[in-house]
Amino acid sequence: MRTAALLVMFGMMAGCASGGSGARPVRGAAPVAWRSLVGCWRLVAPRDDGVRVAFDSTLSTASSAQGREGARDARSFREHLSNPQEYWRVTPADSVLYVVHEGLWGSYSEFTARGDSLVGRMYTFSDVPGAEPNWRPAAAVRAACPAESAGG
Repeated sequence: MRTAALLVMFGMMAGCASGGSGARPVRGAAPVAWRSLVGCWRLVAPRDDGVRVAFDSTLSTASSAQGREGARDARSFREHLSNPQEYWRVTPADSVLYVVHEGLWGSYSEFTARGDSLVGRMYTFSDVPGAEPNWRPAAAVRAACPAESAGG
């Protein structure tokens, strides 16, 4: 009985460590060169509210990116309640991972590159009671960088 309980507990811990969704990782159809993704993107799904994000070429110094090989700086152009940690990287599965982490809430977006688009899903989490973590479709398209990004 104790062995069965330990196996269940380890299984639950493994599920939590992988995001807890049970969803399979997004796999890219072909190898992705990270340099081809540098620049600005407009997030169009799960909703198109004009949010743009810049994928930078510099390696990320965000604490949430530590230990993530190839993690690079990202910056979204929207107002936040605090200062989020953002980064992006190409995974060994040739998918593109974009992370926004603001401590008690955030999102992980997994994309495959399809021409000038990124298509995949977004996982959101929060400390708010009743706000269930979930996966939903996500997409981004190439876009011009906002003027405020110039020189900054």
